[in-house]
Amino acid sequence: MAVDSISSSSTNPSSQEEAQELQELYALLQRLPGERAQARARTLLQHLERREARLWAVVHDQTELVFRFHAGGRVTFVNRACCRYWRRERVDLLGRPVQSLLPQDGWKQLLRTARRLTLADPVVQLEPRVLGADGQPRYHAWTLRVIRTRVDDSEQNVVVGGAEYQVVARDVTERQQQQQLLAQHIAARRVAESELRSDLVDLQQRYDRVELELQQARALLGAGADDGTR
Repeated sequence: MAVDSISSSSTNPSSQEEAQELQELYALLQRLPGERAQARARTLLQHLERREARLWAVVHDQTELVFRFHAGGRVTFVNRACCRYWRRERVDLLGRPVQSLLPQDGWKQLLRTARRLTLADPVVQLEPRVLGADGQPRYHAWTLRVIRTRVDDSEQNVVVGGAEYQVVARDVTERQQQQQLLAQHIAARRVAESELRSDLVDLQQRYDRVELELQQARALLGAGADDGTR
């Protein structure tokens, strides 16, 4: 098992830092002479391998979709939840362009957002539309993080080419649909209230006209009665 894969196994930045420290210690022990140092190095390697296995198990067992892609758009990692969600084998998703998972123009919007991430501010929350297994648009809630970068020497916090990004996603289509239905209900209620107010105003005006006509009729009747008694 390649030790240099340990640091990218975890979705937790603090776990990545810890793994990096263990790798550096392992490399140091390898350079030390003597059987005792070599035995300690082998023990540490076994620890790293067990730790990596546990980390992979955690990532793969998550119900959230976890996948990674590099700046060129190719998928570099997917967990089992992604395979179940898109109903594809892992080998079918790896190397696939992220663009194929997004509606038209979705990749351009995602790339613009990803390029704004820096080492000082590496995470953003967004809710893009994603194509489901049936090709129909779905709504997702994403936590997008830049996890591997090449840094511009002139500005140490600026991410440039060679970046890799990680997404932890949930399908929130049902929530979005409920919100849309609620918004439609509220809009329809406002229309109905507006129409009701208009009807009430019209009814009041009609009532006022009838009341005025009655008053005029009473006045005419009263005048006619006065003429008859003279």
